[in-house]
Amino acid sequence: MDRIRKLNGSAWRWLIGVFVIATMCAAGSLRAQMMPPGFDEAMQPEFTQATARLLAAELQLTASQISAVHELQAAYDQSFKAGIREIQARLRDRAAPSNERDTPQLQRQREELQQQIAALMEEARRLQDASAEGEDTADAANEIRQRTRELTDRMKALSAVASSPAQVKAMFDAATLEIEKWWVERGRLAEQFVIGLKSVLGEAQITAWPALERRLMRERTLGQGVLAGESVDLFALIRELELDLEADSTAQTLLTEYGQKLDLALRARNYFAISVQAAISLATQEKSPEIARPSLRRQIELRTSVRDLNEQYATILGASLPEAAGTEFRLLYRQRGFSTIYRSSHTQRIFRVALERAGDDVKLREAVGAMETAFRSELEPLQEQIRLSMLVHEPQDLLHKSEARLSGDSGALEPVEHDLTTLNRRRGELDRRYLQQLSAIIPPEWAAEFRGVAQPTTEP
Repeated sequence: MDRIRKLNGSAWRWLIGVFVIATMCAAGSLRAQMMPPGFDEAMQPEFTQATARLLAAELQLTASQISAVHELQAAYDQSFKAGIREIQARLRDRAAPSNERDTPQLQRQREELQQQIAALMEEARRLQDASAEGEDTADAANEIRQRTRELTDRMKALSAVASSPAQVKAMFDAATLEIEKWWVERGRLAEQFVIGLKSVLGEAQITAWPALERRLMRERTLGQGVLAGESVDLFALIRELELDLEADSTAQTLLTEYGQKLDLALRARNYFAISVQAAISLATQEKSPEIARPSLRRQIELRTSVRDLNEQYATILGASLPEAAGTEFRLLYRQRGFSTIYRSSHTQRIFRVALERAGDDVKLREAVGAMETAFRSELEPLQEQIRLSMLVHEPQDLLHKSEARLSGDSGALEPVEHDLTTLNRRRGELDRRYLQQLSAIIPPEWAAEFRGVAQPTTEP
Protein backbone atom coordinates (compact mmCIF):
# COMPACT_ATOMS: atom_id res chain seq x y z
CA MET A 1 0.00 0.00 0.00
CA ASP A 2 1.03 3.62 -0.34
CA ARG A 3 2.68 4.80 2.85
CA ILE A 4 1.59 8.27 3.88
CA ARG A 5 4.46 10.42 5.07
CA LYS A 6 3.54 12.53 8.07
CA LEU A 7 4.98 15.16 10.37
CA ASN A 8 6.32 12.88 13.07
CA GLY A 9 6.29 13.54 16.81
CA SER A 10 9.98 14.30 17.16
CA ALA A 11 9.86 16.91 14.38
CA TRP A 12 6.82 18.50 16.00
CA ARG A 13 8.45 18.64 19.45
CA TRP A 14 11.58 20.15 17.90
CA LEU A 15 9.58 22.91 16.22
CA ILE A 16 7.60 23.64 19.39
CA GLY A 17 10.76 23.95 21.46
CA VAL A 18 12.45 26.23 18.96
CA PHE A 19 9.80 28.92 19.40
CA VAL A 20 10.30 29.26 23.15
CA ILE A 21 14.08 29.06 22.74
CA ALA A 22 13.85 31.83 20.16
CA THR A 23 12.03 34.02 22.67
CA MET A 24 14.90 33.63 25.11
CA CYS A 25 17.48 34.27 22.40
CA ALA A 26 15.53 37.38 21.41
CA ALA A 27 15.99 38.63 24.94
CA GLY A 28 19.73 38.08 24.66
CA SER A 29 19.53 35.80 27.64
CA LEU A 30 20.43 32.21 26.94
CA ARG A 31 21.95 30.12 24.23
CA ALA A 32 19.70 27.42 22.79
CA GLN A 33 22.02 24.60 23.83
CA MET A 34 21.62 25.62 27.51
CA MET A 35 17.95 24.68 27.74
CA PRO A 36 17.17 22.40 30.70
CA PRO A 37 16.37 18.70 30.17
CA GLY A 38 12.75 17.97 29.28
CA PHE A 39 12.16 21.42 27.83
CA ASP A 40 10.99 20.35 24.37
CA GLU A 41 8.74 17.55 25.71
CA ALA A 42 7.02 19.99 28.06
CA MET A 43 6.15 22.24 25.15
CA GLN A 44 4.15 19.50 23.39
CA PRO A 45 0.36 19.59 24.03
CA GLU A 46 -1.29 16.33 25.03
CA PHE A 47 -4.48 17.03 23.08
CA THR A 48 -4.83 18.65 19.66
CA GLN A 49 -7.45 19.02 16.93
CA ALA A 50 -6.13 15.75 15.52
CA THR A 51 -6.93 14.15 18.90
CA ALA A 52 -10.50 15.41 18.72
CA ARG A 53 -10.93 13.88 15.27
CA LEU A 54 -9.48 10.56 16.44
CA LEU A 55 -11.88 10.53 19.40
CA ALA A 56 -14.82 11.18 17.08
CA ALA A 57 -13.85 8.30 14.79
CA GLU A 58 -12.81 5.69 17.36
CA LEU A 59 -15.59 6.34 19.91
CA GLN A 60 -18.23 6.90 17.21
CA LEU A 61 -19.32 10.18 18.75
CA THR A 62 -22.65 11.73 17.92
CA ALA A 63 -22.87 15.20 16.39
CA SER A 64 -23.58 16.78 19.77
CA GLN A 65 -20.69 14.88 21.38
CA ILE A 66 -18.33 15.97 18.60
CA SER A 67 -19.32 19.57 19.20
CA ALA A 68 -18.71 19.19 22.93
CA VAL A 69 -15.29 17.56 22.38
CA HIS A 70 -14.22 20.32 19.99
CA GLU A 71 -15.19 22.88 22.64
CA LEU A 72 -13.15 20.99 25.24
CA GLN A 73 -10.18 20.82 22.89
CA ALA A 74 -10.42 24.51 22.01
CA ALA A 75 -10.49 25.43 25.71
CA TYR A 76 -7.52 23.14 26.39
CA ASP A 77 -5.58 24.60 23.45
CA GLN A 78 -6.28 28.14 24.59
CA SER A 79 -5.12 27.38 28.15
CA PHE A 80 -2.02 25.55 26.88
CA LYS A 81 -0.99 28.43 24.63
CA ALA A 82 -1.61 30.89 27.46
CA GLY A 83 0.65 28.84 29.72
CA ILE A 84 3.44 28.85 27.13
CA ARG A 85 3.08 32.61 26.69
CA GLU A 86 3.37 33.08 30.47
CA ILE A 87 6.59 31.05 30.52
CA GLN A 88 7.97 33.16 27.70
CA ALA A 89 7.00 36.39 29.42
CA ARG A 90 8.51 35.40 32.77
CA LEU A 91 11.76 34.29 31.19
CA ARG A 92 11.89 37.41 29.03
CA ASP A 93 11.33 39.61 32.09
CA ARG A 94 14.23 37.95 33.86
CA ALA A 95 16.55 38.52 30.92
CA ALA A 96 18.84 41.53 30.84
CA PRO A 97 20.99 42.75 27.95
CA SER A 98 24.40 41.11 28.06
CA ASN A 99 26.28 44.41 27.76
CA GLU A 100 26.26 47.74 26.00
CA ARG A 101 26.79 46.06 22.61
CA ASP A 102 23.25 44.60 22.83
CA THR A 103 21.84 47.67 21.07
CA PRO A 104 18.19 48.49 20.33
CA GLN A 105 18.93 47.73 16.67
CA LEU A 106 20.06 44.18 17.52
CA GLN A 107 17.01 43.72 19.74
CA ARG A 108 14.71 44.77 16.88
CA GLN A 109 16.42 42.34 14.50
CA ARG A 110 15.93 39.51 16.99
CA GLU A 111 12.28 40.42 17.46
CA GLU A 112 11.73 40.34 13.68
CA LEU A 113 13.29 36.88 13.51
CA GLN A 114 11.15 35.75 16.43
CA GLN A 115 8.01 36.89 14.59
CA GLN A 116 9.06 34.90 11.51
CA ILE A 117 9.60 31.81 13.65
CA ALA A 118 6.18 32.32 15.26
CA ALA A 119 4.58 32.35 11.81
CA LEU A 120 6.36 29.10 10.98
CA MET A 121 5.07 27.58 14.23
CA GLU A 122 1.49 28.35 13.24
CA GLU A 123 2.12 26.69 9.88
CA ALA A 124 3.57 23.67 11.70
CA ARG A 125 0.41 23.39 13.79
CA ARG A 126 -1.67 23.40 10.61
CA LEU A 127 0.54 20.72 9.11
CA GLN A 128 0.18 18.51 12.17
CA ASP A 129 -3.60 18.60 11.79
CA ALA A 130 -3.36 17.98 8.03
CA SER A 131 -1.05 15.03 8.66
CA ALA A 132 -3.62 13.45 10.96
CA GLU A 133 -6.10 13.68 8.08
CA GLY A 134 -3.79 11.59 5.92
CA GLU A 135 -2.26 14.37 3.83
CA ASP A 136 1.33 14.05 2.68
CA THR A 137 3.03 16.71 4.80
CA ALA A 138 6.60 15.40 4.90
CA ASP A 139 8.07 17.78 2.32
CA ALA A 140 6.35 20.83 3.80
CA ALA A 141 7.43 19.80 7.31
CA ASN A 142 11.04 19.39 6.20
CA GLU A 143 10.94 22.83 4.59
CA ILE A 144 9.60 24.37 7.80
CA ARG A 145 12.26 22.60 9.79
CA GLN A 146 14.99 23.91 7.49
CA ARG A 147 13.66 27.47 7.50
CA THR A 148 13.26 27.41 11.27
CA ARG A 149 16.81 26.14 11.71
CA GLU A 150 18.14 28.92 9.48
CA LEU A 151 16.20 31.58 11.39
CA THR A 152 17.31 30.17 14.74
CA ASP A 153 20.94 30.13 13.61
CA ARG A 154 20.60 33.79 12.67
CA MET A 155 18.99 34.44 16.06
CA LYS A 156 21.86 32.78 17.88
CA ALA A 157 24.37 34.71 15.80
CA LEU A 158 22.75 37.96 16.96
CA SER A 159 22.79 36.68 20.55
CA ALA A 160 26.42 35.59 20.39
CA VAL A 161 27.57 38.36 22.74
CA ALA A 162 29.03 36.46 25.67
CA SER A 163 27.02 36.38 28.89
CA SER A 164 28.68 36.07 32.26
CA PRO A 165 28.60 32.62 33.92
CA ALA A 166 26.34 34.08 36.60
CA GLN A 167 23.83 35.30 33.99
CA VAL A 168 23.78 31.95 32.21
CA LYS A 169 23.32 30.03 35.49
CA ALA A 170 20.53 32.35 36.62
CA MET A 171 18.61 31.90 33.37
CA PHE A 172 19.21 28.14 33.36
CA ASP A 173 17.87 27.88 36.91
CA ALA A 174 14.89 30.06 36.01
CA ALA A 175 14.06 27.95 32.95
CA THR A 176 14.36 24.75 34.99
CA LEU A 177 11.99 26.10 37.65
CA GLU A 178 9.49 27.25 35.05
CA ILE A 179 9.45 23.83 33.39
CA GLU A 180 9.00 22.04 36.73
CA LYS A 181 5.98 24.21 37.52
CA TRP A 182 4.65 23.85 33.97
CA TRP A 183 4.70 20.05 34.14
CA VAL A 184 2.27 20.26 37.07
CA GLU A 185 -0.02 22.71 35.28
CA ARG A 186 0.23 20.73 32.05
CA GLY A 187 -0.94 17.62 33.89
CA ARG A 188 -3.83 19.53 35.45
CA LEU A 189 -4.98 20.77 32.04
CA ALA A 190 -4.91 17.21 30.65
CA GLU A 191 -6.86 15.85 33.61
CA GLN A 192 -9.44 18.60 33.21
CA PHE A 193 -9.85 17.67 29.52
CA VAL A 194 -10.38 13.97 30.32
CA ILE A 195 -12.93 14.73 33.05
CA GLY A 196 -14.86 16.91 30.62
CA LEU A 197 -14.65 14.22 27.93
CA LYS A 198 -16.00 11.48 30.18
CA SER A 199 -18.92 13.69 31.19
CA VAL A 200 -20.28 13.60 27.62
CA LEU A 201 -19.60 9.92 26.83
CA GLY A 202 -22.08 7.07 27.02
CA GLU A 203 -21.49 3.86 28.97
CA ALA A 204 -20.11 1.88 25.99
CA GLN A 205 -17.84 4.78 25.01
CA ILE A 206 -16.46 5.05 28.54
CA THR A 207 -15.70 1.31 28.41
CA ALA A 208 -13.78 1.85 25.17
CA TRP A 209 -11.91 4.91 26.50
CA PRO A 210 -9.01 3.13 28.34
CA ALA A 211 -7.80 1.40 25.16
CA LEU A 212 -8.01 4.67 23.24
CA GLU A 213 -6.24 6.52 26.05
CA ARG A 214 -3.40 4.01 25.78
CA ARG A 215 -3.24 4.64 22.04
CA LEU A 216 -3.01 8.38 22.62
CA MET A 217 -0.19 7.82 25.10
CA ARG A 218 1.66 5.65 22.58
CA GLU A 219 1.25 8.06 19.70
CA ARG A 220 2.21 11.05 21.81
CA THR A 221 5.24 9.71 23.69
CA LEU A 222 6.50 6.46 22.17
CA GLY A 223 8.47 8.46 19.61
CA GLN A 224 10.59 9.95 22.40
CA GLY A 225 12.66 6.79 22.50
CA VAL A 226 16.40 6.93 21.91
CA LEU A 227 17.27 3.22 21.82
CA ALA A 228 16.85 1.23 18.63
CA GLY A 229 13.43 -0.44 18.72
CA GLU A 230 12.19 1.72 21.58
CA SER A 231 9.92 3.92 19.47
CA VAL A 232 8.19 1.21 17.42
CA ASP A 233 4.39 0.96 17.78
CA LEU A 234 3.30 -2.57 16.85
CA PHE A 235 -0.30 -1.39 16.49
CA ALA A 236 0.87 1.11 13.85
CA LEU A 237 2.69 -1.67 11.98
CA ILE A 238 -0.50 -3.75 11.91
CA ARG A 239 -2.39 -0.77 10.46
CA GLU A 240 0.36 -0.02 7.97
CA LEU A 241 0.31 -3.58 6.66
CA GLU A 242 -3.51 -3.47 6.59
CA LEU A 243 -3.72 -6.76 8.48
CA ASP A 244 -7.29 -7.63 9.44
CA LEU A 245 -7.00 -9.31 12.83
CA GLU A 246 -10.55 -8.73 14.10
CA ALA A 247 -11.39 -12.44 13.89
CA ASP A 248 -8.00 -13.61 15.19
CA SER A 249 -8.60 -14.09 18.91
CA THR A 250 -4.97 -15.02 19.61
CA ALA A 251 -3.63 -11.88 17.95
CA GLN A 252 -6.26 -9.74 19.69
CA THR A 253 -5.28 -11.16 23.09
CA LEU A 254 -1.60 -10.53 22.39
CA LEU A 255 -2.25 -6.97 21.22
CA THR A 256 -4.32 -6.23 24.32
CA GLU A 257 -1.56 -7.58 26.57
CA TYR A 258 1.05 -5.60 24.65
CA GLY A 259 -0.97 -2.38 24.82
CA GLN A 260 -1.51 -2.66 28.58
CA LYS A 261 2.10 -3.55 29.41
CA LEU A 262 3.50 -0.92 27.06
CA ASP A 263 1.28 1.75 28.62
CA LEU A 264 2.64 0.97 32.09
CA ALA A 265 6.22 0.95 30.79
CA LEU A 266 5.75 4.27 28.95
CA ARG A 267 4.21 5.98 31.98
CA ALA A 268 7.07 4.78 34.17
CA ARG A 269 9.65 5.95 31.62
CA ASN A 270 7.99 9.31 31.03
CA TYR A 271 7.31 10.08 34.70
CA PHE A 272 10.85 9.24 35.76
CA ALA A 273 12.27 11.46 33.01
CA ILE A 274 10.32 14.37 34.49
CA SER A 275 11.17 13.57 38.12
CA VAL A 276 14.96 13.57 37.59
CA GLN A 277 15.21 16.83 35.68
CA ALA A 278 16.55 18.70 38.71
CA ALA A 279 19.38 16.19 39.24
CA ILE A 280 20.33 16.23 35.56
CA SER A 281 20.16 20.03 35.44
CA LEU A 282 22.48 20.25 38.44
CA ALA A 283 24.87 17.75 36.89
CA THR A 284 24.86 19.76 33.64
CA GLN A 285 25.71 23.00 35.44
CA GLU A 286 28.35 21.42 37.65
CA LYS A 287 29.72 19.27 34.77
CA SER A 288 29.60 16.39 37.24
CA PRO A 289 28.03 13.18 35.89
CA GLU A 290 28.39 11.55 39.32
CA ILE A 291 25.45 13.60 40.58
CA ALA A 292 23.14 12.20 37.93
CA ARG A 293 24.67 8.74 37.34
CA PRO A 294 22.01 6.79 39.34
CA SER A 295 19.25 8.72 37.54
CA LEU A 296 20.84 8.14 34.14
CA ARG A 297 21.16 4.42 34.82
CA ARG A 298 17.52 4.17 35.89
CA GLN A 299 16.38 6.16 32.86
CA ILE A 300 18.19 3.78 30.54
CA GLU A 301 16.74 0.78 32.39
CA LEU A 302 13.24 2.13 31.84
CA ARG A 303 13.96 2.83 28.18
CA THR A 304 15.30 -0.70 27.83
CA SER A 305 12.08 -2.06 29.34
CA VAL A 306 10.04 -0.34 26.63
CA ARG A 307 12.37 -1.62 23.92
CA ASP A 308 12.30 -5.17 25.32
CA LEU A 309 8.49 -5.20 25.30
CA ASN A 310 8.57 -4.33 21.61
CA GLU A 311 11.10 -7.11 21.01
CA GLN A 312 9.07 -9.65 22.95
CA TYR A 313 5.73 -8.94 21.33
CA ALA A 314 7.12 -8.42 17.82
CA THR A 315 8.44 -11.98 18.10
CA ILE A 316 5.39 -13.72 19.57
CA LEU A 317 2.88 -11.71 17.56
CA GLY A 318 4.79 -12.36 14.34
CA ALA A 319 4.83 -16.08 15.15
CA SER A 320 1.06 -16.08 15.71
CA LEU A 321 0.28 -14.63 12.27
CA PRO A 322 -0.01 -16.59 9.03
CA GLU A 323 3.46 -17.29 7.62
CA ALA A 324 3.49 -14.61 4.89
CA ALA A 325 1.95 -11.94 7.13
CA GLY A 326 4.29 -12.86 10.00
CA THR A 327 7.36 -12.58 7.78
CA GLU A 328 6.24 -9.19 6.46
CA PHE A 329 5.43 -7.99 9.98
CA ARG A 330 8.81 -9.00 11.42
CA LEU A 331 10.67 -7.41 8.51
CA LEU A 332 8.77 -4.14 8.89
CA TYR A 333 9.49 -4.17 12.65
CA ARG A 334 13.20 -4.46 11.98
CA GLN A 335 13.15 -1.77 9.31
CA ARG A 336 11.28 0.64 11.59
CA GLY A 337 13.13 -0.15 14.81
CA PHE A 338 16.64 -0.72 13.45
CA SER A 339 16.72 1.44 10.34
CA THR A 340 20.50 1.94 10.46
CA ILE A 341 20.92 -1.82 10.02
CA TYR A 342 18.13 -2.66 7.61
CA ARG A 343 17.95 0.35 5.31
CA SER A 344 19.22 -0.17 1.78
CA SER A 345 22.99 0.10 1.56
CA HIS A 346 25.10 1.68 -1.14
CA THR A 347 25.94 -1.79 -2.39
CA GLN A 348 22.29 -2.88 -2.63
CA ARG A 349 21.50 0.30 -4.53
CA ILE A 350 24.25 -0.43 -7.04
CA PHE A 351 23.04 -3.99 -7.55
CA ARG A 352 19.56 -2.65 -8.44
CA VAL A 353 20.99 -0.07 -10.85
CA ALA A 354 23.23 -2.72 -12.47
CA LEU A 355 20.23 -5.00 -13.05
CA GLU A 356 18.34 -2.11 -14.66
CA ARG A 357 21.32 -1.22 -16.86
CA ALA A 358 21.79 -4.84 -17.95
CA GLY A 359 18.53 -4.62 -19.88
CA ASP A 360 18.23 -7.41 -22.45
CA ASP A 361 21.67 -8.85 -21.74
CA VAL A 362 20.38 -12.11 -20.24
CA LYS A 363 23.81 -13.49 -19.33
CA LEU A 364 24.82 -10.30 -17.50
CA ARG A 365 21.46 -10.06 -15.74
CA GLU A 366 21.79 -13.64 -14.53
CA ALA A 367 25.34 -13.04 -13.31
CA VAL A 368 24.41 -9.84 -11.43
CA GLY A 369 21.26 -11.48 -10.02
CA ALA A 370 23.20 -14.52 -8.78
CA MET A 371 25.79 -12.25 -7.18
CA GLU A 372 23.09 -10.18 -5.46
CA THR A 373 21.49 -13.38 -4.12
CA ALA A 374 24.86 -14.49 -2.72
CA PHE A 375 25.35 -11.03 -1.19
CA ARG A 376 21.96 -11.20 0.55
CA SER A 377 22.67 -14.70 1.85
CA GLU A 378 25.67 -13.30 3.70
CA LEU A 379 24.11 -9.94 4.58
CA GLU A 380 20.89 -11.09 6.26
CA PRO A 381 22.44 -13.25 9.02
CA LEU A 382 25.05 -10.53 9.61
CA GLN A 383 22.30 -7.93 9.99
CA GLU A 384 20.65 -10.09 12.65
CA GLN A 385 23.96 -10.49 14.49
CA ILE A 386 24.41 -6.70 14.47
CA ARG A 387 20.85 -6.21 15.74
CA LEU A 388 21.30 -8.65 18.61
CA SER A 389 24.62 -7.05 19.53
CA MET A 390 23.00 -3.62 19.46
CA LEU A 391 20.34 -4.81 21.91
CA VAL A 392 23.12 -5.75 24.32
CA HIS A 393 25.53 -2.85 23.93
CA GLU A 394 23.48 0.21 22.99
CA PRO A 395 22.13 0.95 26.51
CA GLN A 396 25.66 0.98 27.96
CA ASP A 397 26.91 3.10 25.07
CA LEU A 398 24.09 5.57 25.75
CA LEU A 399 25.09 5.83 29.41
CA HIS A 400 28.71 6.42 28.37
CA LYS A 401 27.69 9.22 25.99
CA SER A 402 25.30 10.80 28.51
CA GLU A 403 27.94 10.95 31.20
CA ALA A 404 30.46 12.44 28.77
CA ARG A 405 27.92 15.09 27.73
CA LEU A 406 27.22 16.04 31.34
CA SER A 407 30.94 16.34 32.07
CA GLY A 408 31.45 18.54 29.01
CA ASP A 409 33.81 16.03 27.37
CA SER A 410 31.55 14.74 24.61
CA GLY A 411 33.76 16.29 21.94
CA ALA A 412 36.67 14.09 22.99
CA LEU A 413 34.55 10.97 23.54
CA GLU A 414 36.34 7.77 22.59
CA PRO A 415 34.13 5.00 21.14
CA VAL A 416 33.81 1.87 23.27
CA GLU A 417 35.21 -1.20 21.52
CA HIS A 418 33.02 -4.34 21.65
CA ASP A 419 31.66 -6.99 19.30
CA LEU A 420 29.21 -4.50 17.73
CA THR A 421 32.21 -2.56 16.47
CA THR A 422 33.67 -5.72 14.98
CA LEU A 423 30.38 -6.70 13.34
CA ASN A 424 29.99 -3.26 11.75
CA ARG A 425 33.50 -3.59 10.32
CA ARG A 426 32.51 -6.96 8.86
CA ARG A 427 29.49 -5.30 7.28
CA GLY A 428 31.74 -2.73 5.61
CA GLU A 429 34.11 -5.42 4.41
CA LEU A 430 31.17 -7.40 2.96
CA ASP A 431 30.04 -4.36 0.96
CA ARG A 432 33.54 -3.71 -0.37
CA ARG A 433 34.10 -7.34 -1.34
CA TYR A 434 30.92 -7.60 -3.39
CA LEU A 435 31.44 -4.21 -5.00
CA GLN A 436 34.82 -5.45 -6.20
CA GLN A 437 33.26 -8.64 -7.55
CA LEU A 438 30.51 -6.69 -9.29
CA SER A 439 33.05 -4.31 -10.83
CA ALA A 440 34.80 -7.30 -12.39
CA ILE A 441 31.76 -8.39 -14.43
CA ILE A 442 30.21 -5.08 -15.53
CA PRO A 443 31.51 -2.73 -18.23
CA PRO A 444 34.26 -0.43 -16.89
CA GLU A 445 32.27 2.72 -17.73
CA TRP A 446 29.45 1.51 -15.46
CA ALA A 447 31.81 1.15 -12.53
CA ALA A 448 32.89 4.78 -12.95
CA GLU A 449 29.25 5.92 -13.01
CA PHE A 450 28.29 3.83 -9.97
CA ARG A 451 30.79 5.60 -7.76
CA GLY A 452 28.35 8.50 -7.73
CA VAL A 453 25.27 6.44 -6.83
CA ALA A 454 23.90 7.92 -3.60
CA GLN A 455 23.09 5.76 -0.62
CA PRO A 456 19.41 6.18 0.33
CA THR A 457 18.69 7.16 3.92
CA THR A 458 15.48 5.15 4.26
CA GLU A 459 14.13 1.86 3.04
CA PRO A 460 12.39 2.45 -0.33
